Amino acid sequence: MKNDESNLRDRFQFLKSQDRALAPEFTGQPQPRGRWVLNYRLAGAALALILLAGFSVKSFLHRPEPAEVSIAQISHWRAPTDSLLETPGGELLRTLPQFGENLTTSEIK
Repeated sequence: MKNDESNLRDRFQFLKSQDRALAPEFTGQPQPRGRWVLNYRLAGAALALILLAGFSVKSFLHRPEPAEVSIAQISHWRAPTDSLLETPGGELLRTLPQFGENLTTSEIK
């Protein structure tokens, strides 16, 4: 069993040496870290200035409407789901039947 273990170790050593021989060498110098940090700071500052300019232009150009206009708009507003509350034959439920009248099919739409 000891012979099998040493044989296995020799094989692994051989594979390691082959990997080292075939692996590319990494001789390139890594980029300095400070250079990228400066670019992120510059980009963050530029973004902050753009946002500040956008908000200031928006607040400068925005003119509030008089209260009467907004009240009139709200009073004419209808919910988009109001049509779901209308049922077929709903006009029959809004009227009272009169005795002695015949209900014709032309009255029902």
